[in-house]
Amino acid sequence: MAFPTRSLVAATLIAAAAGFSSFASPAGPDPGSLLREARRSLREDGDGSSLTALGRRSSLWEARVSLARAANGDSSGPPAGPALGIPGVDAWLALRNDPKTDAAALARFAATLPPSPLAVEATGEASSRLRTPSERPAVRDAAARLLASGPSGPRERTVLLLARLRTEKDDAGRRAAMGELVSAVPDAPERDPAQFRADEAILFRAAALQAPLRARIARAKAVLGIHPDESAALVQRVAEGAPPEEALAAAELLLATGRALECERMLAPLGRGEPGTVAESARALSTAASLQRLSGSRPHGGKHSRSSARTTRSARVKGARAPVPKGELDRCLREAEGHLARELRPSVRQRLLSELLRAGRAADRPDVVRSAALRLSEADPGGTAGSEDLFQAAFAGYRTRDPGLVRESARGFGEIAARYQNVSVRRRAVYWEARALQKAEDPAARALFASLLPSTSPDLYGRWSADSLGVDPTPAPPLAAEAWPVEDAPAAASREYLAAGLDGLAELAAEAEGSLDRPFAARIASERRDFRRVASGLKGLHPALGTPEEGGVPLDERKLFYPVAHLRILKEAGRQAGVSPALLCGLIRQESLFQDRIVSRAGAVGLMQVMPATGKLLLRREGGRGRPDLSAPAENIRLGSQFLGRLLVLFEGDVVAALVAYNAGPSRALRWKKENADLAPDEWVEAIPFAETREYVKRVLFFSGAYAALYDLPDPPGSSRLTAGDAGVPGIRPAVAPVGPSRPSGGR
Repeated sequence: MAFPTRSLVAATLIAAAAGFSSFASPAGPDPGSLLREARRSLREDGDGSSLTALGRRSSLWEARVSLARAANGDSSGPPAGPALGIPGVDAWLALRNDPKTDAAALARFAATLPPSPLAVEATGEASSRLRTPSERPAVRDAAARLLASGPSGPRERTVLLLARLRTEKDDAGRRAAMGELVSAVPDAPERDPAQFRADEAILFRAAALQAPLRARIARAKAVLGIHPDESAALVQRVAEGAPPEEALAAAELLLATGRALECERMLAPLGRGEPGTVAESARALSTAASLQRLSGSRPHGGKHSRSSARTTRSARVKGARAPVPKGELDRCLREAEGHLARELRPSVRQRLLSELLRAGRAADRPDVVRSAALRLSEADPGGTAGSEDLFQAAFAGYRTRDPGLVRESARGFGEIAARYQNVSVRRRAVYWEARALQKAEDPAARALFASLLPSTSPDLYGRWSADSLGVDPTPAPPLAAEAWPVEDAPAAASREYLAAGLDGLAELAAEAEGSLDRPFAARIASERRDFRRVASGLKGLHPALGTPEEGGVPLDERKLFYPVAHLRILKEAGRQAGVSPALLCGLIRQESLFQDRIVSRAGAVGLMQVMPATGKLLLRREGGRGRPDLSAPAENIRLGSQFLGRLLVLFEGDVVAALVAYNAGPSRALRWKKENADLAPDEWVEAIPFAETREYVKRVLFFSGAYAALYDLPDPPGSSRLTAGDAGVPGIRPAVAPVGPSRPSGGR
């Protein structure tokens, strides 16, 4: 479906009229003149083409978006009139926005429309308003008609199958409808959680456990990174006679979730099969499972937990892991070498190498670790697997006073930079190669430092390189966003729907148009405030995002990757606590990605992931009582900012140490500062014992610079050495007392 953009604008302005004049852009002419010109355009030529000139000299697009969103009920003010120039949308909005409209009326409206995104959306809304049995037939008929026409994409299938499910009279019918949805869209609840009621989400997961193996594997892959236990449960049952390829995929998933014994049992029949890639891959995966048992590691812990630092410490307190039996390890190593010399599925090869790496660490076998890491870099040069092991081996040589070992470390860092395409891995290796050469008084270091100077926001390696060269690390400001094009050509309906705030219709229309690319899917997710889906989708499209090499990414997509909300609250809280608002944005981007109500497995809550005990303590110090509502953005930001401000006072303005304390606890940060007082700041960062905390500090500081550049915020820490006072708002010192070192460690 397509229509002239200018006619849509004119229709919007006329329909919104004076009641919504306050939403017009202040940069353009007054709303009255916009409305008069729009009316004249429609009267004179009917298609709005003469509005092209008007669009070039005013903020007509912005006015249209504001007015349409107001008419659609997205802004304050009563719903009013046709908001879009698409046939049927005005009637649809009037029905949708009227709380008295029942399911039958919505279903009858859907029946008047040809199969279209609007008909699907109306049917879905009708199913959500079902109240009485007498309404079911109309909704069921509407859903059946649209399903018979052939759904065009995942959202359409989800909406229509949920609509059918809600009209079923018995549990058997509901299970059948949900089973069909599991097979059609295995990640439906994660795509758009708002589509599912709580009982429907439970029913979906129950239906997934009963689905055919192929559907269960698809579901297990979709949730592996966020629900590893659910992923394992989905593939634990494989019927005798299942296709070998599917059984092998199920075994891979079991191993990826740390179920080595179950994986080996599942693989035993496959390994006895006829020679071929599947049988050889099964035997190789069985060896990988044996290596996993030897190392005692669980490769996939699921969603990242704020308690990981604490868990690491607890493991050390309980005592060292039992030594790996040498004879069994040597047997597995011989088997692994034999498998790697043969043809394997790529995913199985990587899994075998990953388990070799872990077993080598557990057995303290640097030769095994290095060999596995180098092979992993060949198998996946864009990844990071094995890079940390290679880095730590080179860094150990750098920290010695032996000139020969220092030069050898430079070669080690150079090897990492040459093997890995991942931007973060490569920049880290190049910086430390330069530092090793500098330590060896090799003039080649300067060229390497210069190669790290940022064109966008500087990371720590860019800041440190600038300091080494004696130059300013501040990058050039980002290019201005391209203005919305003024065209006479018809606009895609999906784009018009999204501009007006109708994200569901936008996604349905994009599926029908075949235009649901990653950038547009990210814009839809951003409209829903699902910033995690935005970030993952865009990162997959632009791996440079989140690094100093992201300058080539379109500016509007960079801003989607760095969402910002509650900016007024952030600025005020930063002013009160003496913390740069850009630093707060960077921290929130890392902690919660601006998800207001997120709760970690450790119990940290909200935007700044404040622990309830910490929030209660800070509220009491303000003179308040009870427990703060940490899911409320204003409360969470105020208390989290106070805590960060206190940490900055405690560490005399050292922002790196304050961030370390925010992540791992003040007592740990104090201990690490004391233990490594003789290290240079860059060496101190790399010597942080917890890998999670090291990466946390680097990401927060980079994100802070990105926010400062993109949103014109006061600069975050500006010195490459991050000395005292760098984290504060210019001219303001933190006005809160520091948190004492006796505070329990382990985060907020």
